[in-house]
Amino acid sequence: MNLSLSAAGSGQPASLEWTLNYSATDFSSAGVEVGPAAAQASKSVSCQNQTGSLTCMLWGLSSGIVSDGVVATVSLNVSPSTSNTSSTVQILSPTAANPSAAAISASASGGTVIIVQPPGLNGFSCSPILISPPIVSTCTVDLTSAAGSGGATITLNSSPADVNIASTVTVPQGATSTTFSVTAKTVGTTTPVTLTASYSGVNETFGLTVNPPPAALSSVSVNPATIIGGQSGTGTVSLTAAAGSGGAVVSISSSNSDATVPASVAIPQGSTSATFSVTTGSVTTATSITLTASYAGIAQTAALMVNPVSSATYTGLDTTTQGTWTGKYGADGYLIANDATNPPAYATVSLTGDALTSWAASTLSAIALQDSSGSSFRIASCYHSTTSFNINVNLTDGNTHRIALYLLDWDSTTRSETISILDAASNTVLNTETFSSFHNGEYAVWNVQGNVIIQVTRTAGANAVVSGIFFDPISATSVPNVVGDSQAAATTAITVADLAVGTVTNQSSSTVASGDVISESPVAGTMVTAGSAVNLVVSTGPAGEASATYVGLDTTTQGTWTGKYGADGYLIADDATNPPAYATVSLTGDALYAWAASTSSAIALQDSSGSSFRIASCYYSTTSFNINVNLTDGNTHRIALYLLDWDSTTRSETISILDAASNTVLNTETFSSFHNGDYAVWNVQGNVIIQVTRTAGANAVVSGIFFK
Repeated sequence: MNLSLSAAGSGQPASLEWTLNYSATDFSSAGVEVGPAAAQASKSVSCQNQTGSLTCMLWGLSSGIVSDGVVATVSLNVSPSTSNTSSTVQILSPTAANPSAAAISASASGGTVIIVQPPGLNGFSCSPILISPPIVSTCTVDLTSAAGSGGATITLNSSPADVNIASTVTVPQGATSTTFSVTAKTVGTTTPVTLTASYSGVNETFGLTVNPPPAALSSVSVNPATIIGGQSGTGTVSLTAAAGSGGAVVSISSSNSDATVPASVAIPQGSTSATFSVTTGSVTTATSITLTASYAGIAQTAALMVNPVSSATYTGLDTTTQGTWTGKYGADGYLIANDATNPPAYATVSLTGDALTSWAASTLSAIALQDSSGSSFRIASCYHSTTSFNINVNLTDGNTHRIALYLLDWDSTTRSETISILDAASNTVLNTETFSSFHNGEYAVWNVQGNVIIQVTRTAGANAVVSGIFFDPISATSVPNVVGDSQAAATTAITVADLAVGTVTNQSSSTVASGDVISESPVAGTMVTAGSAVNLVVSTGPAGEASATYVGLDTTTQGTWTGKYGADGYLIADDATNPPAYATVSLTGDALYAWAASTSSAIALQDSSGSSFRIASCYYSTTSFNINVNLTDGNTHRIALYLLDWDSTTRSETISILDAASNTVLNTETFSSFHNGDYAVWNVQGNVIIQVTRTAGANAVVSGIFFK
């Protein structure tokens, strides 16, 4: 603050004296320095400080006068504790003297000092106040006034440290506020968090709530991951946490129409997973499909392999062609042991567990194979094993082809072997044949489709052997009409037509003589591939009366029925319907239910013969239901009912078998305590009604019906 002299008519002073009063509340101290006008006159200033007061004298050793202008500069130090924005300063008791030390009249006036307060914190807020990953909250800090030069740096922190927050934020120069972002860290439970902003010793706080992250898509899977076309699987979608209010709807898609899935699946509130059905169609080659599940911006995938249906029909044995195969076999391709490898383009062939041997690398013997198509050179050789070996054949074009294996017991007459053809995907046995006495060479011939494993197993002699593998197309032929012929005559006609006799089923008939053919399948005139099987139904004469004899209860086999039950046919609730040709089966009054569509429990039934997959299911009724079984061949057959109390131990039921024509009760048995699975077995003839009636527990149940 400058003190200025303005002399009036009484002349310029040579010395001055004054008292400056100021607010001790607003200012902590004051100081004075000589101003330019006094310095020019070689003057000095001396002051006496008191609280709120400063008494000063402007003097000098010379008698020179002080010109008009700034004679002194006063510095006032603002008190940090003041909140005032202005303060009054007074100049009192001014005196002046001329060079002769004579007093000069003097007056003075004070003024108002403007105090500029520094900015302080004036508010702190965030929105939204409820956050979870990856939600961002935007926060704002306000100052009481504009930030000065260089801006205002505000310190930030959180307690607890369950959010991501910068350590500082700067309000730009001239601004009164700024914003910054806060993101939630992952927490296990709802957590209150206090944010603190600090500036110039002042703190402002604001509270946020951090919630656990919402459920996200964790995975999608399918079981089984490899499946035969036409079969179904079960998909599962899983979340990282339980679904919230309203549940979670997960979108599902398939990369290929050969696998059908629902558009979405709902995971109920509070659950972490849900299942959905995967239905496959028929394929001609192994088809890789990707299933994709999507939820809340996250996608997960699962791989599904759909394999073609495999089949193998044995068409017979050729004992006459011997080693001269050109023109009859191998039109599409062939493999000759220790010599030629020329598979067709539609087939991949690999052998495992075998070794190679040549009995004669070059020979003229007619039982040795030509070493190539049309060749006059022959080789006696074999793939062999002292136990067994496998030939994996994958026919990738979806068509049925003829495969002939040349069997040669070159150096003995004692070899015999079993050849089984298995589905490569499921290991289900499609056909098994046994061969012996092939010293002179034989072609064992099958019609094959899909991916199969040909398993060759030694049963006698030095080892199991195959000398050549030949591939051919299958020509079409017409099914002859053999209805009304004797079974022997029908067999001859079918063989002459280059077809094979398939399943022969006996059935009673009041119109067709015993031993004659009632019907054939396919019907006469149908064009089929050479080597195809024709199934026959042969009359046993008029039917006898219905009968049922209870055999007993099997409590040990449980769900692993293959090899003991169902050799002729079977029905498995909510799964397979494969009754034998001699039986018609229908159920009334029942409903279907699957406790577990897929399970590894030993008490659940295998879902097909030899399968490793199991299902726990049932036909059921809260009162009773009927199974009508008509055995049409006139013979007595064993019928086994599988009883399973899967989800309790309280069920009991009565099973009565009635003559379907007269309703006469042929047998009645009562069953209970079948939680671990029991087979109830009868010997049955004719047309019967199996009546299943609940006596205790939730309902009456039957899980499977097996014929033998």
